[in-house]
Amino acid sequence: MKRTGQIIVFMVTTSAIVFIINSLYNMNVFAEQSTTSTKSEKTSTPSISKDIDKTITAIKNGDTNSGKKQLSSIKDKIEGNPDTFTGENHIEDAIQALKDGDNNRAIIHAQEAEILNAKL
Repeated sequence: MKRTGQIIVFMVTTSAIVFIINSLYNMNVFAEQSTTSTKSEKTSTPSISKDIDKTITAIKNGDTNSGKKQLSSIKDKIEGNPDTFTGENHIEDAIQALKDGDNNRAIIHAQEAEILNAKL
């Protein structure tokens, strides 16, 4: 009887250890996935800022067609991302301003989008 009790205690202890190790492994895998996704999101923000800078320069130089194309490209990159929704609205407003022929308003909206994206 004493031997059976020892075997049961051993099996329960082993199961608990296996469960704890498995839980720790799963938490580590989850942490790696979170870190990887955060890194990829953050690397896209500088890219968007560079694109916005190029767009602003093009508009200031009077190249509104290039500005429209670049703004459309930026809009496609950030579209549907809830973290950049406000920035997306400014990009749309900048595109509309260029269509209306208001380069200054387009530049202001592009700058606002850049500021909001830099805060991410």
